[in-house]
Amino acid sequence: MNFEKVSDWFWDIAKYVITGIIITSFLGGFEEPVQLYTVSGIVVVGLILCGIFFHVLSKKNKNNKK
Repeated sequence: MNFEKVSDWFWDIAKYVITGIIITSFLGGFEEPVQLYTVSGIVVVGLILCGIFFHVLSKKNKNNKK
């Protein structure tokens, strides 16, 4: 499995979530922004941690193939 590609996907999804939250907050579409920011922050941190995990796995796989 290509862990580097999976890592990139997690990073991209995290960026899309952040972008969506920023755009929606500028448009004023939130009734309870604190709750949404909290949940979104947790999701983004989780996605970034998954991206880091798969990035490290891809580096280990490259070193083991040498």
